[in-house]
Amino acid sequence: MRYIVTGAASGIGAATAEQLRSGGAHVVTVDVADLPGSKTQHLRCDLRSEQNVMQMIETIEAMARIDGPFDGIAHVAGLPGTRPPQEVLAVNFLAPRALVLGLSKALARGAGVVLVSSLAALRCTWDAKRLSDVGNQVEWIKAVELAMDPPLDGPIAYEVSKRLLNHWVPQAIASLASLGIRVNTVSPGPVQTPMLRDFKISMGEDRIDAAERLSGRHATPNEVAAAVVFLLSPAAGWISGVDLRVDGGLNALREVRSRQ
Repeated sequence: MRYIVTGAASGIGAATAEQLRSGGAHVVTVDVADLPGSKTQHLRCDLRSEQNVMQMIETIEAMARIDGPFDGIAHVAGLPGTRPPQEVLAVNFLAPRALVLGLSKALARGAGVVLVSSLAALRCTWDAKRLSDVGNQVEWIKAVELAMDPPLDGPIAYEVSKRLLNHWVPQAIASLASLGIRVNTVSPGPVQTPMLRDFKISMGEDRIDAAERLSGRHATPNEVAAAVVFLLSPAAGWISGVDLRVDGGLNALREVRSRQ
């Protein structure tokens, strides 16, 4: 089995790559950072740049022509709301959209695609028309301009980018259906990764701490990675179009509290 994992330098991405490799898979990792000493094949790519993403797609297509198609893609890379909103939109939505569609011919029939979203997508207030207008705009610059009118700050851009990802999945499935490629999302709550500090800044430390009190603790990267690996695997061969919440019941607990 051969897989591509973005955001593999740390956190959920690193855990996903390691679990796949431990299961005997060949993994091509992608990250803006180098992975010195890594036992996987690594591509350095800045996902904020459309040009860099397109170059990476060409490289992976060449790999597939030589060594055979890949069995799946896990897009784990993401930017928090502490970063500029244009960059958040690019890495969290535009890059995975380009990656999935651009690599469709490099994927085996029945391959799995898993995109890491977030519970924060539930906070997005955009209606379906606005989501579709931005999501269907194929040009990166125009998509960002459309999303930023009116302007978004980083935290809102994070919620919007993840909601755009979820909204786009049915369209991706329709585009890839003839190839038998499955697409799913995984939506964690807070996770004990280096990025958690950024979420405390962008979302508010009180909110993140309240989530921890409600669910008992935050998730570990390995727990979220296990869900990603399952959805990539043949065991999930008839699962597509699902948003799997890996939140320890946090969203359900919030719902119960809201009813009281």
